[in-house]
Amino acid sequence: PAAGRGRRAAGTDPAAATGSGTTALHYAAAEGHEEAVGALAEGGADLDKADDDGATPLMWAAFHDHSGVVRRLLELGADHTAVGTREVCEGKTALELAEEQGEYGEETAAVLREWAASHPDEEYDARVAAYDEEQNRQAEEQAARAAGPKAAAMYEALSEEDKAKADEARGRPAAENEEALRGVVAKGGETAEVRVLLAAGTDPDAADAFGRGFL
Repeated sequence: PAAGRGRRAAGTDPAAATGSGTTALHYAAAEGHEEAVGALAEGGADLDKADDDGATPLMWAAFHDHSGVVRRLLELGADHTAVGTREVCEGKTALELAEEQGEYGEETAAVLREWAASHPDEEYDARVAAYDEEQNRQAEEQAARAAGPKAAAMYEALSEEDKAKADEARGRPAAENEEALRGVVAKGGETAEVRVLLAAGTDPDAADAFGRGFL
């Protein structure tokens, strides 16, 4: 922090951005450096500066599950209603980015939901309600696929250990399982892990943020 004050005294611009539009505050938020976030804000950094993907520092902190930084940015005045415009952030708020991380982002999502509850915004609140409805729909579809004949047959063929893993996966958000399936396939397609996720009802045709499927 002391060094940060020294650089500000020397005239360093806290809002200076790279060619992709990222600022020092974006990086501090992504790395979870809460004190640096405070120092940059004190020095005049733009809390809601969007990078080329439309992602604000709050979104970076939320995506990386730095709940302390998220809370600090909110208290400093960061806009929790901002929406990303490109790539993985397209059409998403900090809350949605946090919730897409599944269990990893639960604490951060809770901070954002708590903040939103105490700072009502009609448009944002409607957006969250629609998001929750969509998550419920996806969960129902995942449950239906898990109960279908193909997934059921895969489940019965699993070892007891893998059945336990499939049971656990059934309780996770559909998007989290789809991301896990993409990760397994990208790393070489470990057959047992693929079968566990499919037995849990994961959609094999789901596309990622760039429109790419598994094949």
